[in-house]
Amino acid sequence: MSLLAFWLALCAPLPCLAATGTTGQDLLLGCRTAAEGRALDFQAGLCLGTIVTVLNLTQQTVVRNEFVVCKDPAASVNQALKVVLRYMEANPQALKKELAGIAVNAMQLVWPCPKKNERP
Repeated sequence: MSLLAFWLALCAPLPCLAATGTTGQDLLLGCRTAAEGRALDFQAGLCLGTIVTVLNLTQQTVVRNEFVVCKDPAASVNQALKVVLRYMEANPQALKKELAGIAVNAMQLVWPCPKKNERP
């Protein structure tokens, strides 16, 4: 799958949510709510759904013969959510971007894939 196809598959459903807002800034409070385990409102559900989608797509998507994210199989969705939330809080300049892109960046930093010429 090409990089363009990957991003199109990831972001295609997002324009329909434009009125709701899907940037990190729009969903920061919802992500905090979800991470704290409080009752989910729409924003928290949208954040959690975005994280789950990114996690699933990046684990199954190969770009240039390499996985996008190489998450530890034991890591949970809640851990991924906390990884993304920590990244958002540490990088406020990134909050203007779509949450899906922020999530990919955060997960790549925490769960990078070995390069083709590196041994696991």
